[in-house]
Formats: sequence, C-alpha cells, structure tokens
Amino acid sequence: MTQQLHEAADVLAALDDALGESNEVRREEKTFHLLRRLDEAGIQVAFDHLLRSRRHPGVTVLEAFGNRWAELNPQNAGAAAMKMADLEYREVMLRGVLRTWGAMAPDDAIDWVNANAPGSQRSDMVCVLIDALANRDPQKALDLVKPMPAGMRKTWMYESLFSGWAQTDPQAAASALSEMPPGTSRDRAVKALAHQLAEKDPASAIPLADQVSDSNVKEDIYIAIAARWGRTDPHAALAWATQLANRGARKDMTSRVLSEWAMVDPDAARAQVLAMPKGPDRNGAASAVAEVVASTNAKAAIDLLNEVPAGQNGSALRGVISTVASSDPRMAADLLSRQSAVDDGIYEDVAYKWAESDLDGALNWAENLPSSKARSRVLQDLADSWARDDPKSAAGWFEQQGLLTNSPELCKRISAVWAENDPKSALNWLGGLPVGQSRDDATTGLIQTVASRNPKQAAQLFSSMPPGGVSPNAASELASAWTRDNPAEAAQWANGLTDESMRTSAWKAIAGQWSKFDLIASGQWLKQLPGGAARDGAVESFAQNAVNNDAETALAWIATVRDDGERSKQTEKLVRQWMTFDGDGARRWISSNNDLSPEVKQKLLAPGN
Repeated sequence: MTQQLHEAADVLAALDDALGESNEVRREEKTFHLLRRLDEAGIQVAFDHLLRSRRHPGVTVLEAFGNRWAELNPQNAGAAAMKMADLEYREVMLRGVLRTWGAMAPDDAIDWVNANAPGSQRSDMVCVLIDALANRDPQKALDLVKPMPAGMRKTWMYESLFSGWAQTDPQAAASALSEMPPGTSRDRAVKALAHQLAEKDPASAIPLADQVSDSNVKEDIYIAIAARWGRTDPHAALAWATQLANRGARKDMTSRVLSEWAMVDPDAARAQVLAMPKGPDRNGAASAVAEVVASTNAKAAIDLLNEVPAGQNGSALRGVISTVASSDPRMAADLLSRQSAVDDGIYEDVAYKWAESDLDGALNWAENLPSSKARSRVLQDLADSWARDDPKSAAGWFEQQGLLTNSPELCKRISAVWAENDPKSALNWLGGLPVGQSRDDATTGLIQTVASRNPKQAAQLFSSMPPGGVSPNAASELASAWTRDNPAEAAQWANGLTDESMRTSAWKAIAGQWSKFDLIASGQWLKQLPGGAARDGAVESFAQNAVNNDAETALAWIATVRDDGERSKQTEKLVRQWMTFDGDGARRWISSNNDLSPEVKQKLLAPGN
C-alpha cells in the first residue's frame, strides 16, 4: 500500500526530485506516483510550488495534476486552473480536470463549464467533456453539442463524438446520424463512423461514403477502406476499387489497394500490376507498389518504375531511391545520376543515409553534385550530422574547403551543434573566422543555443562579444530563457546593457515571459523602468498577457506608452482581444473612457467587433 505524504517539506522535496529528472518518462512516472500519495492539501502545496518554480512541467505532468485533483475535489481543481495566468498552462490543467470530472459526474461538470467558462474557452472545455462522454454516455455528449454555435469547432465536436460512439455502439451511432441534416458536420460525423467500421468490416463502410457530399471526406473514407481491405482481402478490395465510377478515385484507390497488398505479398501485388492494361491506372499502381517493393527487392522496384513513362514517377522515384539508399547508397546515387529532373530533397535523403556508413564518400559525392541548391542543402545536413560526433574536425574540413565564407547557414549549423557541448571552443573557432555575415549569424545562433540550457553562461559569452558581433534577437532569446529560470537575475542583466537596441529587445522579452507566470512581480519591475522606447516595448509585451486576466489593468499600463500612435494601436488591439471573452465588460469600458475619441469609440463598438 502506498504511503501518503503529509508534511509540506516532504511534498516539495518529492516534487523537486520528480521534476529534476532529465529523462521525460522517468519524470512523468515519479510525478504520477507522487500525486497518488497526496491528499487535496498536498496537491495544493505541490501545485503552488510548481507555479512558483517557473519550470515547464510538460503537458502530461500538468494534465496529471488536473486529473488527480479532480478525483479529490473537482470544484477546487477547476477554480485553481482558472486562476493560472499562463493561458497555455490553464488550458492543459483544465483538460486534465474536465476529463476526470466528466467521467465521474458529467452533469456537474457541464454545469460548472456553463457557469465558469469565458466565451473564448467554453468551446475548448466542451470538446474535452465530449471526449470524456463519447464512450460512456454518447447521447449526453450529443445533447451537449447540439446547442453549440455553428462552425468548424462544432464540426470537430461531432467528429470526436461519433468516433468514440462508433467504438461502443455503431448501430446507435448510425441511427443518430440519420437524424442529422446534411452538411459539413454530418459529413465529418459519417467519416468518423466509417473509419471505425472499416477497421472491422471494410465493405460495411462503403455505403457511408455515398452519404457524404464533401468529395474530400468521401476520399478519406475510401482511403480507410482501401488501407484495411487491401491487406485482409486484396482481391475483393481490388474488385471494388476498379469499379468506382469516378476516374480519379478509381486510379487512386486501385493504387492504394495494391500498395497495401504489396506490404503483405509483394510478389503477388507486383504480378497484378504487370497484368493490368497500360494506362494511367497501371502507371499509378506501378509507382505505388514500387515504393513498397524497394525495401526488399530494389531491382524489382526499379523494373516497375521503368514501366511508367518518364516524368510520371517523380514521387515514387524519391521513395524508391530513398529506400535503396538505406542499404546501398552508391546504387541510389547512381540511380539519381541517370535521372534528368528530380526533387533536390532526394539528394538529402541519399546523403543522410550514406553518411551513416561512409561520411567521406558522402562528402565527396555531395561536393560534385550538379545542382548548386542541392549541393548547399546536402552539405548543411552533412555538417550538422558530422558536428554532432566531431565538431572540431567538421569545422576544420568545411573551412579548408572554403565553404563557410559565403554560407551563413552552414557556419551557423556547425557552431550551434558544437555549442551544445563545448560553447567556449565553438566561440573561439568563430572568432578566428573572417568578419562577415556568416560569422555574425553563427555567433548569434550560438548564444541562443547556450541560453536555452545555461543563461548565465550565455550571458558571459554575450559580454565577451565584440561590438556588432551579436544581434538584438540574441539578447531577446537570452533574456527570455533566463526569465524562465530567474527573472530577477535576467532583469538585472538587461538593465546593465548599454546598447539601446539590445536593452529594448531584452526588456520586451523579460516582460512577455515574466508576465506569463507572475503579473504582480513583473508589474512591479515595470514601474522601475525609465521612460522611453525600451520601456514602452516592455509594457506592450506585458499587457498582451495581462489582458486575459485583468483587461482594465492591462489597458491602464498601455495608457502610459509615450508614443501616441503606438498607444492608440495597442489600445485598440487589447480592447478587441477583451471583446473575445468579455464583450459586455469591454463595451462598458469603451463607453465610459474619456481618453478615447468619439471616432475610435464608434469604430470599436461597431457590430462585428
């Protein structure tokens, strides 16, 4: 029996231990185990600590908090989630709460959503409830969907509902479908039901395809039928596909059936293709089967492609050559050399697989490619792969070949990979390169890479850069990463930047990141900033997050922006955002605000806003 934790210190220690796991699977396992040992008071302590720690726990862990808390007290769990400043975190937490609550007490969960969900979030919450109810009480889920406003979100709800319903009671689901009026929602619901039926009895899904008006949905159902039937009864599937009235559908489904057949019996599928009369249907089938056969018989695959007229086998050619490259890259390269026009991406496929067994051979081949675009892309990929094993050798080779001066992306890739393990050596190497765009871009990328792992180390590297050696974007990335770890230290570093463009980018990033998890502390920091363009940028970034929790406070901050045009632009932007979740409150604010001109008020209050 699992022993419960009661002391707050024990809870926090266990949570820090779980979240400190570098392995994602172990981190989730430890967190789940901890949550099972906590009562509601312990959950509250752990949750508060999680928010204060500013660590990104991951979607799975945050959903688990919602699930467990909802088992103990769904009302409190929902209330805690609604108070989260970060909208992404709030959505994830609510998903965990409502999945559990919807399964335990759907009526209570529905009542809570109706009473607490803002207009902009209600549809998301209803979607979660539908997922929870689809297998348990699909009729209740259907009743929940019907009054939702028309639109794609409602269509997705129907699709999710009928997908779950079809798994437990396909006949009842089909009966409910018969009562729906024609349209997009019904088509998507039919698709969901057809997919489930096709898994067990592909033939039974065929009549459903004839009930939809959307050609894309019909094609989707056909694909599901062909995918399953082509493996279980290819002769019956082929008889169905070749009798389809639509010429395009007949060609595509014939190819799909034969492709699936080739996965279980490549020789039989290949013989069937060669027995077909010449024409578009045979060409498509030959290309599809060749891609599958290539993994076991490269010569047979190429022979099949030779049956297809030149210029009509492009996508299949890439698939075959890529597959051949896995076992014989030289053969794949030879096949490429005999093609008049191919997608440059095929060269990357061959080079990547060749480099796994023979890097020198891949490099020599890449240097002599006829297409400059393909040559550049392949060399970048090879540089990335090589640098992960031996960055110093990779950098030296590409430098000796004279390939770095006019290739900023190539230089950036090598330095970024190198910086993951040895940023100082990477920086020293960059410092020895000629001054220019390649070196500048690579240095900026290096700072960004290090900042994502160790902001303090990135700041030290940043300070050692010569003037003009890094861009304001690097300051922004560094500030954002550091704020997630320690906003006070990030702010102190940014305040000391003497370059105004760097300081502007850093302050804006800090305000945007900090306000996601602590509006009060970030607001207090803003109050201390001197006026100017840099401070205005930080205010705007702060307000974008604050408006979802306290729109009037966000607008009060925007009112302090000095630039008249920017202040007006940002005010309108925030008010429109406010309108999406609290239209009445936004309109009251507009009507009572004396700083807005009559023209702006009329514009904001116009129908549709």
